[in-house]
Amino acid sequence: MSKYNLDFLESYNETTLGPIQKGEALFLYGLCEMVRPQIVLEIGCLIGQSLRVWMESGVPFVYAVDCIISNEVKEIRRAKGSNRVELIEQDMKLPVGFTRGIPDLVFVDASHELPDNIQLVKNLLPVLKPGALFILHDTGHWHDKDMTDDRHLFIKHYGGYQDKKTKLWVHSPGEKETIEWISKNTKWERVDLWTTAVARYGLTIFQVK
Repeated sequence: MSKYNLDFLESYNETTLGPIQKGEALFLYGLCEMVRPQIVLEIGCLIGQSLRVWMESGVPFVYAVDCIISNEVKEIRRAKGSNRVELIEQDMKLPVGFTRGIPDLVFVDASHELPDNIQLVKNLLPVLKPGALFILHDTGHWHDKDMTDDRHLFIKHYGGYQDKKTKLWVHSPGEKETIEWISKNTKWERVDLWTTAVARYGLTIFQVK
């Protein structure tokens, strides 16, 4: 029998708007199995889809930050152990008091606005150690064939647009601007995980140097 607990993925799907999709959750689960982060900082918890990944993959401790902590996130903490999750209800631009140590993986899926993300990165620059991973969600784009009515509404809500050159839909412009800002203003190494084979939100991974 496999030691990997993937049953939790059954509640995920590929069409939901907002949280990570099943394929993204599976990737993050595998990443945790590979690099074994000891402390995760999650900025933007929503209903706990990504928090469940950290819990099920065996991450020892998570700082879970959001301006409003949902009941779903509180229930995950109760079920998985309050000693493994610290809930921090505050604006993402405020510094986090790392009472249990410095994170070696940061996952951001929050305001999708460039100024907020810049302030977050500036807060973390003096803190994160070489080798730490900084992962930003919603950095990808959608193919025209995948543009359903609800995705058009998503684009409208976040000020998205169709790129005139590629004809691909950028659904979170603030995240696109953020990864370019990080590339220009830090020495972090970057990998973009984007595809138009299926409708993915996209992830960009930076490694602190």
